[in-house]
Amino acid sequence: MAVQFWAKFWAVIERLLKKHKRWWLLPLLFLTACTATSQPATPAVQTLPADVYFDKVYGAWQATLVANHTGLLHEGKYLDEPSGANSIELALLEQWSTDDDTSIEWVDMHILETYGPGLF
Repeated sequence: MAVQFWAKFWAVIERLLKKHKRWWLLPLLFLTACTATSQPATPAVQTLPADVYFDKVYGAWQATLVANHTGLLHEGKYLDEPSGANSIELALLEQWSTDDDTSIEWVDMHILETYGPGLF
């Protein structure tokens, strides 16, 4: 099977070089052929303890909220030219709110809590 593939591949290369003089396509075709003959990777499955998974999801939510609220302080300020600051101060609040950047995540969380993970 692989021999037939490579024979056809080199025939296409010869035809390109003779008729069209498009030698620059050779590396692209070679890379395409190499990736086309490789086997697809099997996705890795990882099992996590519930407390580790909770910690990771909780951390992701905290990072999202910090990033959104920090961005709100700067939203629309640098339309004409970028900020000259080398760093920004993170918004760390006692109570968080949501906006259009996180609204779909809250809906997803509600669906997950109400109907369980089988719905997705």
